[in-house]
Amino acid sequence: MKIEIFTREQPFCPYCVNAKKWLQANNLLYTNYDINTDGVLEDLENRLGHKPKTVPQIFIDGELIGGYTDLIASDFAKSLIRRDLGGLTL
Repeated sequence: MKIEIFTREQPFCPYCVNAKKWLQANNLLYTNYDINTDGVLEDLENRLGHKPKTVPQIFIDGELIGGYTDLIASDFAKSLIRRDLGGLTL
């Protein structure tokens, strides 16, 4: 599984921090790209087809999940919770 997260380090972005903390808490490896680094915002714009209005922008296996709230509400997150609960249905 390949997880990529496009964030903004400055100015401070609490959603970016929370997304990275959530991924770390679930022992998920990810690659972080700071949009303030040369060329990163342009790369993200090319992937999205438009300029992003918010960060983070999270991709799992090349598929856009969205931001932090989208991540924790996603089927991906629910599958991790089910796994941790021993397969119980939410």
